[in-house]
Amino acid sequence: MSRASGSGSIWWPTPVRPCSWFSDAELARSRAYHRPLAKVGVAKLSGRFVLLVFSHVLVVFLGWPIAGPAAVAAVALAFWIPDASSDWWFEFRHEPRFGSSAMPLHRFATGSLTALAFCLATVGLVALLLPVAWAVSARWWWLLAASAVPIIVYVGGWLEPRFTAAAHRTSPLDGATFDSLARRAGVSHVEFHRMESDALVGLNALTATGGGRPRIVVSSELLEAERTLTNHVIAHELSHLRRRHPARTKLLTASAGVGVAAAAGALASSSAADRIAGLIRTGSMEGGQLPTLGSLAVLLLVFGAAAEVPLAFVSRAQERQADAGALALVGPVPVPLLRRLHATDRALLDPGRFERMVLPHPPPAERLH
Repeated sequence: MSRASGSGSIWWPTPVRPCSWFSDAELARSRAYHRPLAKVGVAKLSGRFVLLVFSHVLVVFLGWPIAGPAAVAAVALAFWIPDASSDWWFEFRHEPRFGSSAMPLHRFATGSLTALAFCLATVGLVALLLPVAWAVSARWWWLLAASAVPIIVYVGGWLEPRFTAAAHRTSPLDGATFDSLARRAGVSHVEFHRMESDALVGLNALTATGGGRPRIVVSSELLEAERTLTNHVIAHELSHLRRRHPARTKLLTASAGVGVAAAAGALASSSAADRIAGLIRTGSMEGGQLPTLGSLAVLLLVFGAAAEVPLAFVSRAQERQADAGALALVGPVPVPLLRRLHATDRALLDPGRFERMVLPHPPPAERLH
């Protein structure tokens, strides 16, 4: 922790072997849980790529309007089907193998259909935006379209706490419970709530910001844990707020989104794209045709995956900074309590090299060290 609190050191991981903190049995259980998840994750990404390419082929060979309802539905389904399939496997096959009860079918169906509606709305918005951007400037349409990304991120940030409040049952906590801790952290106008539903389980807490006062939602299990551990987790969330990490994350996400959208649109509009036999575009720029939604989504998928690496790098640095801030605010926590926090049944105790690059949190062994 002393290293994490040093100047500039929050950006770089502390080398530590997982076996220094976890037993062979703990590491084996973690691998047994996460290896299938990694395989399904690869299958989901591959399936999405294949379905997006297929949606492009349908548009080209069936002569559908590039931004018409059929094209919108095809691209939305290409995003939704792999997600819905992997979620079904996770809830009804994977989790029951490790002792968890399967989610009620009606709740799964409601969440899945909500996700489908969100996909349709998002793709439909893009379908409406592209012709408008093209009409303004056939040459720079991709730059105009990319400029809408910050608006989408802002609207999403505004809706996030409202969706959380509507989708999950929370109840306000007594103001005296953590208000003194918030004052010591230099964070004012923050609300504390208990999660009443099973959406937040374990020794966990989350912070929701956007539109009104920030809200820290705490799981029932964390509230019932030792006060030293509870205060540490709350101090961690308060440190995020004090350093304005949520706002910075939204700004970075919006900036990355603009870069991804601009890069994908620029490549789809380039002369090189015209020479890829219709894979990227359905016609030349001289023909006045936009790329299909499917081909544009493929490019967004590729560039978006590349953007996850630097975004995750920054997120891990923020987590180290928040850990150091919690240590400074409430002092050290006994190691057995910290192990309860990080060495859970579902924790990824020994991530691979690629997983380390895209994880938003440092590995548990590093955080314990």
